Amino acid sequence: MLFEKYGGLEILNTIRAVNTFDFYIKILEKQRIGKKWDLYLTIYPNFSKDTFVTFEEYSKPPESEKTEEEILEDVELILLGTIEEE
Repeated sequence: MLFEKYGGLEILNTIRAVNTFDFYIKILEKQRIGKKWDLYLTIYPNFSKDTFVTFEEYSKPPESEKTEEEILEDVELILLGTIEEE
């Protein structure tokens, strides 16, 4: 299923191992973008002139207000099971 759009697994026999890995990463990226696009299409009808967001804006990762150190501390708390309410 992963390689259906690209001619199936036979294509892997025609490219070298390093290129195979790069090709696989590109396929995963295309699938991720495709899933984001599908989700965007489901919310598109609900946009108004005031709330419209382009797909490029929608697909950008959200900006975090926390520093990397704060995020890692939160992860540690989650893993330890001692999450504190903010």
